Amino acid sequence: MQPKITYTVPAGWENLEDLVGNFLLQQPNDPRYVGVYQNVRTPAECNEAWADGVGKTVDDLVAWYTTHPGLVSTDPVPVTIGGLDGFALDLSLDPSWTVVCPFSEGQPVVPILIGGEVSLLHHVLLPGMEARLYVLDWNGGNVVIEIGPEGTDLQTYLDEVVPIIESMTFAS
Repeated sequence: MQPKITYTVPAGWENLEDLVGNFLLQQPNDPRYVGVYQNVRTPAECNEAWADGVGKTVDDLVAWYTTHPGLVSTDPVPVTIGGLDGFALDLSLDPSWTVVCPFSEGQPVVPILIGGEVSLLHHVLLPGMEARLYVLDWNGGNVVIEIGPEGTDLQTYLDEVVPIIESMTFAS
């Protein structure tokens, strides 16, 4: 992972993916996760491609998340995580959203993250899913921390993982 990251986790947590642009912390046999990604972008609707006209800066990403008609977003809250500044926001699918993609198995969906440059991912929100994103500035691009409760209560999962987030330190 670039930038380099250090962190502290409770006993039993595992680093299941440690690639140049992706980092994933989970507990065994638990689909919930803390993901850290370098220079992600916003996805085009129903395509594994970047959304046209949306850059990779913190302002670009936050503006897209807070104005996308298929997303319900909290107001972005300024944060500093591990030395990087940015914003935290919670996302869920707007109940009135009806767009279905071939990969969403007939369910409404909004793709929310796609890899950029070195990150390899394509994440979506389906009905009943929530996510917390920390969108942080790094060298003209971004580091995004995604809290994915995978259909369980976001706030309950945040209570468990915020100490991990607060322990993170980023360095060149």
